Amino acid sequence: MNGFILWMLCCASWSLGADIFVSPDGDDAHAGTEEFPMRSVEAAVRKAGQGHYGKGCQIILADGIYHLAEPLLLRPVHSGLTIRAKNPHKAVLSGAQPFVADWKPFRDGIMRTSVPSGLEMDVLLVNGKPMHMARYPNATPEERIFQGTAPDADAPERV
Repeated sequence: MNGFILWMLCCASWSLGADIFVSPDGDDAHAGTEEFPMRSVEAAVRKAGQGHYGKGCQIILADGIYHLAEPLLLRPVHSGLTIRAKNPHKAVLSGAQPFVADWKPFRDGIMRTSVPSGLEMDVLLVNGKPMHMARYPNATPEERIFQGTAPDADAPERV
């Protein structure tokens, strides 16, 4: 009878869900406990999808910014999953990919830097402020179509 009660308690705890802790200082090889948190939200979501976490599972995020390297894939097994900040408004999910830029003067007040190979971007933030993206040809507000075009803008050697 005691074995049956223990089995029932284990099943009850699994069905109630479990907490998975994540911290920017964690490690995805960790168990996801509060003492040994995981590092990425993606890894925590994959872990939550493993059958024994059950409905009511929570992913609890410590304060910090979590840069998502891939989209979060939520499937039916994640039904009932909650992702929340440990402290409201102190955890941020971001699709941005940070990199350290080595800005150097180019000419005419223009600065330039190299970016990692394969980096796709449609917004550039420098110290949290949006910057204007470079454009060819430079914008000419007087031009009616696209504020300026150039005959070679889509030439095969430029594309």
